[in-house]
Amino acid sequence: MKIRIFVILIITSGMARAQNDGNSPQFWNNLGFVWNMDEKWSQGNILSYNFLADKDFTWGEITYWGNAEYSLYPFLEAMGGLYLASTNQDKDFRTSEVRPFLGIRIHSRVENRFSIANLSRLEWRFMYNK
Repeated sequence: MKIRIFVILIITSGMARAQNDGNSPQFWNNLGFVWNMDEKWSQGNILSYNFLADKDFTWGEITYWGNAEYSLYPFLEAMGGLYLASTNQDKDFRTSEVRPFLGIRIHSRVENRFSIANLSRLEWRFMYNK
């Protein structure tokens, strides 16, 4: 539980630079919460709103990432979930994305003071343009 709270705090808010030739900052805002239903099952959600702070280019996106996890062993979890995104590429072009996924996370035991994890996911990506 402590490691999940730490990860959520790390990704909660940040600032990155745009990838174009200019110097326009991007703002990334994430809200996440995890519900531990019992010792085996948990359900997590992340909602984010990200945008480019540039008066000439109006890029912005809103995303939702939700998953359910089942603990097979203390070091192994299986998961499935859904990623949804809606992105304003510019004033006249918007994309929507749906990505269901399945995954496996292998990690060191949470009783240790330091934890390391590997998440492998298989995703199906569906893009829609408007």
